[in-house]
Amino acid sequence: MSAPDVAYLLLRFALASFAGAMAVAILQYGLQARRDGRRWKVGIAGGILLIVVAAFSIFDAIYHVVLTDDPTPISNWLWLFGFDFLLPIWSLQLLRAWRQRDNAEAALARLAATDGLTNVLNRRGFFDHAARVIAAARRDGESTAIVLFDVDRFKMINDGYGHDAGDMVLRSVAAAATAGLRVGSVFGRVGGEEFAVVLPGVNLEQAASVAERIRADIRSAVAHPGGATQAVTVSAGVAAVAETGDPKAALTSSLVAADAGLYEAKRNGRDRVVLKQTFAAPSIVPAIAN
Repeated sequence: MSAPDVAYLLLRFALASFAGAMAVAILQYGLQARRDGRRWKVGIAGGILLIVVAAFSIFDAIYHVVLTDDPTPISNWLWLFGFDFLLPIWSLQLLRAWRQRDNAEAALARLAATDGLTNVLNRRGFFDHAARVIAAARRDGESTAIVLFDVDRFKMINDGYGHDAGDMVLRSVAAAATAGLRVGSVFGRVGGEEFAVVLPGVNLEQAASVAERIRADIRSAVAHPGGATQAVTVSAGVAAVAETGDPKAALTSSLVAADAGLYEAKRNGRDRVVLKQTFAAPSIVPAIAN
């Protein structure tokens, strides 16, 4: 076996190994895409094709170098550099392009589900994410509650100090409300000055404590554009999420109940939290003294 033949054999094995590694990577990508519900058939087909090409390349190299005594023809060398070498490199670039496309699609999905002003979930994103969290909590046998709160007299802030000041208040409210939430909670802006948080693994009374903490943190942490003599406050309603039925329907029903509690808080003087229990009169959690 001549030195050129040995070099040819080693190069074919190296490139076949490269193609095999790329085939495994592409197959893994295709299987993950299938689990995620994304387009996957091209990835699976590409991985299988690369495996076939790698196997054929090894067989062809062994046949021409080991099983025959003839020198490796120039056409085989051209095939080596024109196909065996370029195919796995092209596959690597294709896999990279697929991942860049997936990242771009994920970024667009995040933008579609995110409120541009406060950088928290918008109404659509909140409903989608909260429904999944509610379903997961049910599978774990855990209860879920929701807090809906609204910035008090927000129109007066907008009208009196301008929309830039109002936007700053909303951003600060979102930051203060999310600062102490535990992992797994779902927070979003569901209206102009309305925010909601779904709390998995807590009962109604525990959710009321979280709501009271949010109310107090917003009052103490959010600066009023009118100065220190005025305070930004919120009114909140708390409701349990039904443990049966469609998660999105249960979420909608609990939002209706929490909304009733919110307006009960408004009627009772604002800056307070109201629990809205199903089939029961609402109870009021008094606000901390000013």
